[in-house]
Amino acid sequence: MIFSYRLAGIPCQIEVLNYYHLPAKIYGLPEDCYPEEFDFEFKVLDRKGYGAAWLERKLNSDIEADILSTYLNIRESYYDDY
Repeated sequence: MIFSYRLAGIPCQIEVLNYYHLPAKIYGLPEDCYPEEFDFEFKVLDRKGYGAAWLERKLNSDIEADILSTYLNIRESYYDDY
């Protein structure tokens, strides 16, 4: 999935390469429990769709969390359509 985003005020696109989330299981027998697994990988593209390494250098943990939040909101809106 590719969506529009503004990184440091600069219009760009985010290409989500991988999203995986397995919630933790914290009930039942101890040997049946496991911690949460989570993976989110993305690539920053310029407005034309080319890789933008210069823009990726502006990323920090707050911006990455906002990108994840934006992705989850967009994904949720797709599910609302069904």
